[in-house]
Amino acid sequence: MAGMDGGGANELSGSAAPNRISTAGPGPAPEAPAEPPEPPASPAPRRGLAWTSIAIRVGIIAAIAIGFLIFRDRLTGAAADLRIGDCFDVPGDVTEVDEVQHRPCSEAHDAEVVFVANYTGTSYPVISGFDDYVVDNCIPAFEAYVGRSFEAATELDLSYFFPTLEGWGDGDREITCYLVSIDESKLARSMKGPG
Repeated sequence: MAGMDGGGANELSGSAAPNRISTAGPGPAPEAPAEPPEPPASPAPRRGLAWTSIAIRVGIIAAIAIGFLIFRDRLTGAAADLRIGDCFDVPGDVTEVDEVQHRPCSEAHDAEVVFVANYTGTSYPVISGFDDYVVDNCIPAFEAYVGRSFEAATELDLSYFFPTLEGWGDGDREITCYLVSIDESKLARSMKGPG
C-alpha cells in the first residue's frame, strides 16, 4: 500500500510527523494571543463649550426678540395684532384688511389705536350692531386715551376694524378702534393725552 513504511505505523504521506494531541506533562505554555491595544482615552467633555453654545443660542434669540420690539413700529403686521397705542397707515381702497404698515407715532401716520376688544354679541350684527358697540365702547376709550371729550376733539374722528362674516364663522370677534384726523391728513405725533 502506498504510504506504509516498514515500521508498520500509519502516517500521512508527505507528513513529517503525525498529527497527535500530546498527553505528556506540562511543558512550555503556548503564548497567549496578544490583547488588542486599548483605545486612547477620549478627552473629558468640556462643559464650558456646552454652556457657551447655549449662551450663544439664547443671545441670538434675545437679539431677534429685541430687534422685533425695536422695529415693530416700522414693520408690516397683521391688523389682528394691533394693540392700544400702535400707530399705523390705514390701507386704502380695500374692503378687507389683513395687514397694516406700522409707523412710529412720532412720524407721519394715518391712525392710532385706542381700543381693542372682542365683540360681545352672540350673532353677527347685520345692520348696526358693530356701530352700537363702537359708540358704547370706543368713544369712552377714545376720551380716556386722548384726555378730551369726543365732541371737544374736533380735529379727530374715530374708525374701526371689525370681523368679516367669514372671519366671524372662524371665531374672529375682535373690534379695533382707532383715531384718525377728521380731514384725513397725516398725524404727526401721538394723540395720547396726559394721564
